[in-house]
Amino acid sequence: MSFKIIILHDEVSNFATLDEQETLLQVNQIEKVLSDLKHKVHRLAFNGDLFDSSALKKP
Repeated sequence: MSFKIIILHDEVSNFATLDEQETLLQVNQIEKVLSDLKHKVHRLAFNGDLFDSSALKKP
């Protein structure tokens, strides 16, 4: 059985600190594991502003 899974993560800028860049490393690892388990995985960056209509950014 496979699932459609969204990985919701902080938006990371091109000038991110090492700590912020670690977010993308973690997303990559989680995405790989879920894909290996045959799930359909999508990433969605989020800027944290629930009132901003552009808060969800597609890669």
